[in-house]
Amino acid sequence: MIRRILAAYLVELTKYSRLFSPWFGPAFVLLSVAAAVYAHPIARDGSSDLDFVGYAVPASLNLIGFLMLLIYSAGLVAGEVERGTARTVLVQPLHRSEFLAAKFLNAMSYAILLTLLATLAAWALAAALGEVTGIEFGGELIYTTQEMNTAFALALLLNFVPYMTGAAYAVMVSTLTRRSATAVAATVGGWLIVEYAKHALRLDRFIFSTYLDQSWIVFSDRCKGLDTPFFPGAAIGLAVCAVWFALFVTIAFVAMHRRNFGP
Repeated sequence: MIRRILAAYLVELTKYSRLFSPWFGPAFVLLSVAAAVYAHPIARDGSSDLDFVGYAVPASLNLIGFLMLLIYSAGLVAGEVERGTARTVLVQPLHRSEFLAAKFLNAMSYAILLTLLATLAAWALAAALGEVTGIEFGGELIYTTQEMNTAFALALLLNFVPYMTGAAYAVMVSTLTRRSATAVAATVGGWLIVEYAKHALRLDRFIFSTYLDQSWIVFSDRCKGLDTPFFPGAAIGLAVCAVWFALFVTIAFVAMHRRNFGP
């Protein structure tokens, strides 16, 4: 089973890497990081520019990048159904669950790609135009470079959990629809509606997307010399994301087993 999933996953990567549209996401993320220089200037002035990294990475990942992740993931299953290739693939010795697992791995890989590009681009700009050192105030070292690097890695990891949950949400919607355009519209539209309504209904703490920026707030505070902890707030975010991720995956697999791929 695992061998078949991995084989299907490699086919997924090869197929989608040859398409033109998936590369819009990485391009927009890189452009967003570059544009962040104008909103948050970098200079070699003896002060750490890790605050730029803490600004550019979530600014590029959690808006433009997240939108592109939703669009990409929403077309993974619905696109196969719309083109009729899903019926052809499932005639082969590939179970529906294995087919869907490969789609989930594809979406997660895209999330990793966007995350890595935003991170590397932000660090490269900060290192080239400024300084990526520890945090000092008044000549006193508040956080060492190693401590800030560790805090950044933790913030990135905590950000990736709701990021993956968003990918799972998009794949679930894609599994429930038959056309790519419908899947993309439902995925993005549903996300926007929830983002607009969750604060008004005071449900934001129960929605996974709320925790996209939570870890970056802590990292930004560290860049200002504040001793803001990641936990226990991060633990709540992880629990909320775990529940939603499990729900999205379960619905997707149930729908995949029940649906009819006929015309």
